[in-house]
Formats: sequence, C-alpha cells, structure tokens
Amino acid sequence: MFICPTTKLVMDSIKNELSNHPGFSIFLCGDWNNVDDISLDSRNRLNNGIALMNEMKQIISNHNLIDDPFRYINPQKIEFTHCGNHRSNPEARLDRIYASSSCVPHLTLSKILPSFSDHKVAFSLFNFNSPTYFKRFTIHNSILDNDAFESESITLLDEFLMKEKWPKIC
Repeated sequence: MFICPTTKLVMDSIKNELSNHPGFSIFLCGDWNNVDDISLDSRNRLNNGIALMNEMKQIISNHNLIDDPFRYINPQKIEFTHCGNHRSNPEARLDRIYASSSCVPHLTLSKILPSFSDHKVAFSLFNFNSPTYFKRFTIHNSILDNDAFESESITLLDEFLMKEKWPKIC
C-alpha cells in the first residue's frame, strides 16, 4: 500500500516520539485526513487514506490509545469535523484526538465545536483533579426472575466453591 513520503515522514516522527517517551500519557491531536469508520465518519468522501488509517491503527494498538474520545463517548453518533467545498459536498470526521486508555477515567466530555474554517474543533475535556471512579456492572433485577439464569448461576457458583474447597451453598 502506498503512503506518500510526507505522510510517512510525519508518521515515522510520531512513532519515534512515542518510543522515546514510554510511560507517559499520550494525546495526539490533528487533522488525520482519513476516517476510522466510513459508516459513521464520512459522507460523500471520495477517498479514505487507507495507508494512513492502517498506520494509525498500528499506533493505537501499540500504545494502548483510545480511538478518539468523541467516538468513545458517542459510539454511534454521526457528526463531522470537516465540510469540504468540493462538488460532492464531502463531510468527514477527520480531526481527532487520540488519548492513552489510562486517561479514560478522567474523560469528562468530548464533542465537536463549530469553527471559522472548513474544519470544526474536536474538543475533549479531561479532569485529572478529581478522584478516579470505576464503572461497575450491575445486573438488572428482572433477570433474577429467569429460572435458567438462576440455575446456571448456582451451578457456576457451586463449581467455583468446590474448586476453592468451600462448603456447597445449596
């Protein structure tokens, strides 16, 4: 896959900087000139920059980044940061912020703001001054009326207790 020399230079520079600063929180912000999810992030776009997208996926994976706080908070929202002035009226979410996944508990807000150009502002707010709270999983009470769920839960719990040499509960 072809990647233009200028893009390769930028991507190599990003990779070099990231490898020179291990253990730090990462925020990469910019106009990436590609979209991550064509169904959500693009309308009437003529190309997608597949090589650049693949490079970004590698960086995201290697450095445990979240693929844009906006998409993290709004997983199915269709909104664009670029409204081109071509005949096809292309729109795309090209401007994104990538952040270390360790920053997710501090992520407070992410949205797209208006701008004075053909690119809107990708805005994310992280609050590092507040204590970190973890989300918890809670089973909805209606599932407790499901006999199959109850039976399977008791079986799994009994298997666990036997394995750990605890007395059987039922």
